[in-house]
Amino acid sequence: MRPNPLSRLLRFLPLAALGVVLAGSSVTDSMAATPRVESPFLWKVDGAQAPSYLFGTIHAGVSARELPQRVGVAISQSELFIMETAPAKGMVQMADSAPMDLDLAKYAHRSGAKILTLETLRFQLDLLSKLGSKEEIAAMLAEDAAAEMATAPLVNAYRSGDENLLMAEAIPPNPDMQELLLDSRNRRWSKKLAPVLAKGGAFVAVGAGHLPGERGLVTLLRDRGFSVERA
Repeated sequence: MRPNPLSRLLRFLPLAALGVVLAGSSVTDSMAATPRVESPFLWKVDGAQAPSYLFGTIHAGVSARELPQRVGVAISQSELFIMETAPAKGMVQMADSAPMDLDLAKYAHRSGAKILTLETLRFQLDLLSKLGSKEEIAAMLAEDAAAEMATAPLVNAYRSGDENLLMAEAIPPNPDMQELLLDSRNRRWSKKLAPVLAKGGAFVAVGAGHLPGERGLVTLLRDRGFSVERA
């Protein structure tokens, strides 16, 4: 049986969405023995005092251990680590199955960076509720076996580092859903990030689907006068 088409939204849903199912799920069981990411979705942003970085994460299916060393180096050189939201209580204890976002945040904390967030957990949970009830989301995700998720087209697009392929898989086909999940949030984030990036020294980690494209963060920040180049 083909999985529910909405199940692929997991990979770029707000991080809060994973709190619905991860604690008792095998969603990330297959992460440890998967191919490495050779071309990460990493952009360098020029700042007045130091460069900043935009990094596209994937919330399930790929481990932070698969990322190349230059991602960790960029984090260790940054004073701020900015992510979508703080995780739900209990997610931080899942050392063996933590989403990439959380593993990177833990590394940033150990490196001495201050952790900041773009959205509150309540905002993301309210956003999630517009897609369905907790039970509906959990049932949707249960349709995907761990093996299928490890070979899903979006996971492969992420590992390839191909922006066009990522957009073909990650951008919702429904314009209203794209506006809700990506575009409106990108506009708010670009405004919020602008003064931080102007100074420099920040590492911004958000779902990879937020970065490329005409309405993605890379373009929005370039429109604000920033030099943003793939690193």
